[in-house]
Amino acid sequence: MADLSRGYDPVHWDDAWADWDCPWRKIARIDKKTPPSWKLADDIISAGLRGLLFPSLRHAGGTNLVIFPANLMAGDEVDVYDPDNRLPRDQSSWPH
Repeated sequence: MADLSRGYDPVHWDDAWADWDCPWRKIARIDKKTPPSWKLADDIISAGLRGLLFPSLRHAGGTNLVIFPANLMAGDEVDVYDPDNRLPRDQSSWPH
């Protein structure tokens, strides 16, 4: 697991990670380029890591977790921890 949950720190992270929070939608859809964050995800996947923890850009103080299913191994287990019942239960419960 790569843990960027405390944000980019040049002492601990390669300079490539400085742009982890880039405006990926604009870069991908308007500029028609590959966002730096996508390249970083490819690097994590290629390294065989199972996921990435990173700060939420939508909810200050929140943390997001991305799981790369192709890197999960036999015996790995992913359990949802949602004590406040904030996560959608199915496709119909996503906010519109």
